[in-house]
Amino acid sequence: MLLHILKFKKLINIIASSSSSSTIGIAIWESEKLIFYTPNFSLFTKIYNINFEDFKNVSIEKLKMYKNKYPALKNIFDNLTTGYHDENLSFEIEIPIGNDYFLLKFYRIILNKKKYSIVFLVNISENIQKYSESLLEPFFKIPSNIFKDVLNRNPSSELAKKLYHFLSNLKIIDSLALGTKQKDGSIKIHYANIDGEELIDFVIPPLKKSVISYIIDFKTKEYIKDSEKFELPPGYKKIQVGEKVTNSIYGVPLMFDNKVFGAVLFEKRGVDQFTVKDMYVFDILANILSINFKFKETIENLHIEKEINYKNSLIDPLTKAYNRNFLKHFLEKTIEHAKRTNQKNTLVFVDLDNFKEINDKYGHHFGDEVLKRFVKIAKQTLRKMDVIVRYGGDEFLIILPKSDIKNSKNAIRRLKKALLKANPSIEFSYGLINLDPEKNLEENFKAVDKKMYEMKKETRKEIDYEDASS
Repeated sequence: MLLHILKFKKLINIIASSSSSSTIGIAIWESEKLIFYTPNFSLFTKIYNINFEDFKNVSIEKLKMYKNKYPALKNIFDNLTTGYHDENLSFEIEIPIGNDYFLLKFYRIILNKKKYSIVFLVNISENIQKYSESLLEPFFKIPSNIFKDVLNRNPSSELAKKLYHFLSNLKIIDSLALGTKQKDGSIKIHYANIDGEELIDFVIPPLKKSVISYIIDFKTKEYIKDSEKFELPPGYKKIQVGEKVTNSIYGVPLMFDNKVFGAVLFEKRGVDQFTVKDMYVFDILANILSINFKFKETIENLHIEKEINYKNSLIDPLTKAYNRNFLKHFLEKTIEHAKRTNQKNTLVFVDLDNFKEINDKYGHHFGDEVLKRFVKIAKQTLRKMDVIVRYGGDEFLIILPKSDIKNSKNAIRRLKKALLKANPSIEFSYGLINLDPEKNLEENFKAVDKKMYEMKKETRKEIDYEDASS
């Protein structure tokens, strides 16, 4: 049977089984970095004495080295190193390890100029013995681009819609519904197509328990041969959509790492319309959906983490003002915009007075609180569009977009007044200029720095004069 299967031009994208002894593993790399894998992927490597850590960051040099370290996988590494720089690399290999046979399917996609490498690893030993050629045939047509939807951050409804049309075109199903359980106990139906009527992002309240709720709550597969005769447990009720007809329904829980988080219903008009082959296909597709949901969650978390890291790279951790990384980028854009529109923008250099003496007298913790209080009051006093940047130590830059010298001086006076009311009061010296779009950033910085030190110099003169008078 094994040799017979190898004659096919295209092997299955994914083969799995509801049997506990048959496993499916998926791992995905972005460039050389492993960004997602199913738990049983690392379990497989452990069982067969493969160090999973070796594959979390994989370069071409490491792949060449692994040929000797893992001789059973030499053919895989040969394919990977030969086509390492190919954008459309794709291959499949059967690996005999001990008494088991594994099917490894590799393909690569380029999306948003990033290279993704995807590996499917399946124990096919039992499948080879159990299932005939006709049973495997539907897998040849499973869309291989389902991961692209996830990487493009398309809504889950898009994936479910594609799955519905795939199965509907094969005349396997008439209807499909896919939902996940929310924190409040409600069921979010990401996509349903009931006899041609579409529902997208439809929410079933917690108390209105449906067939999907039943599959999720009881963590069980259920083949309902006759929807009219099947009795749900008390508190559960089939939700009627469209005309009332007798359906065959196969419900499969969506699971990841032994935790049920949703369910998918496959439906066909008539009594007992699904074969063992159909239900086997549904089990595999439910597995794919489960993995996609969790992969989507991983991708979303990566994006959130990236946004947080990016934001943190622009924010001063102590005062929560912007930092120099942000300053250069923002001022360059502001200057370019001013060149095109002749818009007036003001740049203010602020230096807190006597800050060293405050630190020496009260300690650095108190000094930090003064810096934080300055930024907090400045944000409350100035406009939302105004930008406050911690330049270094007790020095700050304030950019006042769409503001001339006169208006900006008034704004700074208001800020001084507000800071004098603080406890303790905060005083500062400042320089203020129109941001000159004909000068580069360094020249503008020098100009406003000079203005600030002129004010400090004048302030010192006044203090010296007062001392002499006394």
